[in-house]
Amino acid sequence: LFYWERRQKKRDAKQAEEESTRIESDLLRLDLEVATAQLSYAVAMAYKRGHANGEMESAIDKYEDAMSKFREFERKKVVLGNND
Repeated sequence: LFYWERRQKKRDAKQAEEESTRIESDLLRLDLEVATAQLSYAVAMAYKRGHANGEMESAIDKYEDAMSKFREFERKKVVLGNND
């Protein structure tokens, strides 16, 4: 019984870690999608007006920030995946 409980605890801990990682991944992907949408909107508005304005700079900054966080997350997953 002791060994079964110990295995179950390990399994539960691994599932909790995987769920946490999945949630973090989903949040980062959502941030990236929003940043992409903002950038698309800024490009459309710049095209409509015939010139870019502050919307473009703000959208580019948000996109670059979201991509940076997402790349960092991917690198972390690669490193952790190689250690398993």
